[in-house]
Amino acid sequence: MLPTRSVTAARTVLAALVVALVIVATGSDARGASTNLLRYTGFEPGVKLIESKHVATSYGIGSTTTRRAGRQAAVALLKPGDPQWLGGGYRAEFHANDTLSSGERWYGISFYFPKDYNQGKNGAFNDRIIYQFTDNGAPVFSLHVDAARQELMLRRKKLEGGWHYMGRWKFETERWYDIAFHVNWTKSSSGLFELYVGGKRIARYEGRTLGSRGSTYSKFGVYGQPTRIFIDEFRMASGPGKLSAVSP
Repeated sequence: MLPTRSVTAARTVLAALVVALVIVATGSDARGASTNLLRYTGFEPGVKLIESKHVATSYGIGSTTTRRAGRQAAVALLKPGDPQWLGGGYRAEFHANDTLSSGERWYGISFYFPKDYNQGKNGAFNDRIIYQFTDNGAPVFSLHVDAARQELMLRRKKLEGGWHYMGRWKFETERWYDIAFHVNWTKSSSGLFELYVGGKRIARYEGRTLGSRGSTYSKFGVYGQPTRIFIDEFRMASGPGKLSAVSP
């Protein structure tokens, strides 16, 4: 079972006050400035996003007051019968616009799975990717939802072909999960990829982390089968020891 963390009323109120008091046009707020984050996105009303949206419908990316912090969170929704996005694929995703080809990065994001997270089936491949680090073709690392088993699954694409399945973990609905990725992006064997949930490391890989393209960027939301999830507290930081900085 994955470790879980629920939001207390006091913390929610405090976070909402911080967001309301200091919001800048880049999509970051005082928490980003005070913790030296490269990116902070709280999906707050009236704040322009740095991330772009890859979605084919007017409702595919929305908002909800069921939030991890602040006043609201984002919703990614893909329904049966939805068309493919103009760039290809059945998706309701955010593109983080964070391309890089080397360096140490931390990525933090919170996911919530409502009871109706499984929205059915479409004509896509039988998969649900909620976070991916892109490469030519399939992503080099990706976090998936297995609706049949109600599990999260982490996968790495091998450079020589095939997959490395790095772990599976049960999750519960109607709870927030704080996810963090720690990556040393490189084409050499000195790379590192770690997955944390609720501040605890649950998966680790050492070796080359970049795929055949030699660069990557991140996307999050829904790709594949119809799914509904809530997203909040997206953060990025560089350098060592930044788990607390990218955690709510």
